[in-house]
Parts: sequence; C-alpha cells; structure tokens
Amino acid sequence: MAHILSQRVGSVGVITIDRAARFNSLDVRTAQDLRRAALQFARDDEVRAVVLRGAGGVFCSGAD
Repeated sequence: MAHILSQRVGSVGVITIDRAARFNSLDVRTAQDLRRAALQFARDDEVRAVVLRGAGGVFCSGAD
C-alpha cells in the first residue's frame, strides 16, 4: 500500500492517506488500498474505532 499507512494503537485503528504532494487526493490505487486497510480493521475483533486522517495537514482534496 504505497499511499496508505495503517497502524493499530490499542483498540483504535489509524488509517493515514499519505499523498501530501497531491493534497491526499484519491486515485484508483489509493482508493483500493484505503478499502483494503479498512477491511483489515473491520475483521480485527480488537479494533473498536478507526480514525481516518490525511498526512501533511490536509485531509483529502477529492479524487484524481
């Protein structure tokens, strides 16, 4: 997953969109990787919440 970072902190999953050069916009590959990361957390019984954020101070500027 080139532009999606995921980690678990206790019972919280954190997914970060890391395409700061493109203001974290979603292209097809990034959207697919975002879905994959979300599904991994959905299948993890230890995860109680997921935080979605963008790198570099920008959440997500939309789609490419």
